[in-house]
Amino acid sequence: MKIGYACICLDAQFHFETCIQKFATEDRLRSIIRANLETLQKLLEYNAGHNIRMYRLSFDLIPFGSSPVNTIPWLDEFAAQFQSLGDYVRKNNMRVSLHPGQYCVINSPREDVVERSIDELLYHASILEAMGLDATHKMVLHVGGIYGDKQQAMQRFARVYRRLDPIIQKHLIIENDDRYYTVEDVLYLSAQLSIPVVFDNLHHAILPPPVERTQLEWLRLVSGTWKKEDGIMKIHFCQQDVKKRKGAHAMHIDADTFLEFIREREGLDMDIMLEVKDKNISAIKCRNLLEKTLQDAQAEWKRYRLLFLLDSTRLYEVWNTLMHSSCGIQSLDFYHVCEDIGRRVHTASDVSRMLQHVIQNTDWTQRTANLLLRAVTAYEAREKSLEQLLDTLLRACEREQRYDLYDAVLLLKTYEV
Repeated sequence: MKIGYACICLDAQFHFETCIQKFATEDRLRSIIRANLETLQKLLEYNAGHNIRMYRLSFDLIPFGSSPVNTIPWLDEFAAQFQSLGDYVRKNNMRVSLHPGQYCVINSPREDVVERSIDELLYHASILEAMGLDATHKMVLHVGGIYGDKQQAMQRFARVYRRLDPIIQKHLIIENDDRYYTVEDVLYLSAQLSIPVVFDNLHHAILPPPVERTQLEWLRLVSGTWKKEDGIMKIHFCQQDVKKRKGAHAMHIDADTFLEFIREREGLDMDIMLEVKDKNISAIKCRNLLEKTLQDAQAEWKRYRLLFLLDSTRLYEVWNTLMHSSCGIQSLDFYHVCEDIGRRVHTASDVSRMLQHVIQNTDWTQRTANLLLRAVTAYEAREKSLEQLLDTLLRACEREQRYDLYDAVLLLKTYEV
């Protein structure tokens, strides 16, 4: 079972560039494409190093990739780089995917929208082909709108699909959504067109089919749409952010909920794309949960240590000793404590104590140390919000290239302390 995340890695070392149309000169586009492909290589190496074997490529890897704005022959000019990326993916047993944006709608009644959508699909498929990847590497598409007549809209989808370029059909899979098309609907289209279905558990919870089946029964039906050449079934796993609108993805994957889902699949083989706001952080967490022990306890401790320090100095000291000991740490125990701390209410004095510790125990330049001390003073005087304070600390980490501390501060932000 592979675990992955989508597009953005929250590690400060990885940043994909883009530009607005006004500045999209050929030289600028070449520079961005070159930089983005180099970043992608480093990011794949990071993922492999953390046993993350699935990754969704950013749809804007190539700026204006499907638009006439980009006139450079990027597939030819960067062919060697794409091939090298594909070689790395295969060598490391990884699986990559793409997900065209919400405006890619092939069942639109407007032909101009359909044609632009086909161009967008061809752009995405061309990236996978340039990397020399087979049909196990997919691009995900929603069926689209209903436009007043759902059956007609589904028939339009089928007609357009049948005239798509074979390289698009090779990689395309369709997903149930949370507004119009249930898993039963996409299974119907799959039966007509022989397209694999990707099951999204949150969409299914929000928009279940009228036919009552268990989630496991639906998963078994979905699994049957994946042919040998498509690889094993891929699914999307996500959880509802209880503080936001229905369908909003949670900031973190809850450990118990994830493990319950794994237990209930009853031996079904699948790869899991996590759709979650904290991206690589939850991917590493879920890999550790599957392995039952923390695979790199000290690295994970560096990421979560400020959360413990925020709660209490004593808790931090106990776990700091434990995480540097030779005993194997049960991942579920560790993440239970993290989640429990994240649910607690912490005071401004807790935050100040934690940040004073960070400032005093980090070898900052004097200028940066003074800046941080002033920021803490402003926070204590309620002249600066907690978010502004943490952003100041993040910028200091970037400026002095303290990436381990950056990760720990960013994790604090994800917990909305």
